[in-house]
Amino acid sequence: MIFNHISKALFAFCFLALFNCSSKSQETADSKIDLGFNSFLYFENNNAFDSQKSTIETKVKEAVSVVNAKMPTENINIKIRASATNVIPEIDIGGFNPNANEVIVSINPNFANLNQSISNELGPTIAHEMHHAKRRRSVGYGSSLLQAMVTEGLADSFSVEIFGIAPPIWCTALSTSDLEYWKETASSIWNDTTYNHDEWFFGVSNDIPRWTGYSVGFKLAQDYLEQNPSLRASDVVDEPASSFVE
Repeated sequence: MIFNHISKALFAFCFLALFNCSSKSQETADSKIDLGFNSFLYFENNNAFDSQKSTIETKVKEAVSVVNAKMPTENINIKIRASATNVIPEIDIGGFNPNANEVIVSINPNFANLNQSISNELGPTIAHEMHHAKRRRSVGYGSSLLQAMVTEGLADSFSVEIFGIAPPIWCTALSTSDLEYWKETASSIWNDTTYNHDEWFFGVSNDIPRWTGYSVGFKLAQDYLEQNPSLRASDVVDEPASSFVE
């Protein structure tokens, strides 16, 4: 009798465990959306964007298609994360590219202008991060201040190229005089690999204005493209950063 009770309990536990694993596997499979180009879309918080999910999926598919038409970049997993952190407050969307095959996009589901932001900003954000992913497969993101600036400047130039948008606000954060000043200041430590990324790009201190790294990087990328009018940001994704200051 004791053995039977134990056996039944064990069977029930195993069945429940298998059911839960099966349910989780099915949930993962259901949330995996084929984007083509051996790439997939995942919603990490499946219920956070009920009314926007279809629009997000459409915008991501469009962006991946446009990117691959200009700059083939297959094997990308794009993850949409509901979060009020890791976003640019002005648009409440933020992108992150941790490696050569992954893009994470954080979106604040409580943003007042959420629909407009998804419509206008999601595509360029995907393009920006996919440019990073492609660059990681050759020269890498980079570890010096110059390399980071060029990588970011090229990614923003790529978004402008394929979507025909105005330069993002973080690329035009400085006046002409301030831009030249901070470009000159940065040039003295171009090859510094111990630079403070958050200070140069996010303005976490009062020493360097917010978005300086993005603005200087965009300037470097645009100057290079102007000097080489036959080239686009999609063409120079694997160009070493040193080329942009020669």
